Amino acid sequence: MTKQQLLDESWPGINVGEGVLTECIHEIRKALGDSPKNPKFIETVHRRGYRFIEKIVESHFTTNESTTKIMTKMDAQSTHSVKPQPQCTRWGPDDDLPPGITIDDDPGMFIPWEDLKEEIEKKLLFQVKEVPIHSKVILGSIHGRENWIVKIMDPNGKEVGHVWFGNNPFNDIWDFDGLVRVGEAFWRDPTPVWQTFRRYSNSTYRRVRGKSGPKNI
Repeated sequence: MTKQQLLDESWPGINVGEGVLTECIHEIRKALGDSPKNPKFIETVHRRGYRFIEKIVESHFTTNESTTKIMTKMDAQSTHSVKPQPQCTRWGPDDDLPPGITIDDDPGMFIPWEDLKEEIEKKLLFQVKEVPIHSKVILGSIHGRENWIVKIMDPNGKEVGHVWFGNNPFNDIWDFDGLVRVGEAFWRDPTPVWQTFRRYSNSTYRRVRGKSGPKNI
């Protein structure tokens, strides 16, 4: 639901600012043990509003009337929520952050390596035919920089490729474009890219056609 929908339906006819809504969302998340960076129940849709991503069957906590209204509205509309939005990703170490990614259009959002690793293995690698089934990813070092690259390891422990976030390898400076690529980074010039993806706000990856570049033939 959009922020304005929540304000209009939770406080009909009353002039209430977004700060009140934000405080109610914070109260709900606190009660649920939820996190805005790694949501399990309430997901922030950047510049739009919020969506419920898990149905609550039974409540074991007490909330005020406004918070209860918001939860009811969000739960009722969870099946009609805003479509997942495309995101621009940045590799944390490029910005002197720990391994993980930031979302360029959602300042402050950071997905740490532990969560990102599971996401890559479950939602990304299976889409790339060049990657063997049951492959895993680990952090690797390059050019003297530790934890600077994501290595793809096959079931036998052999390094077979890489995943990188945010940078375009098809020029001299690897400028930022926010996309996710799977290929053989740094092994050859030009860099063989098997597939290019866009990450979405629901933590899924969709192929970007026409962006793969040179193939490893």
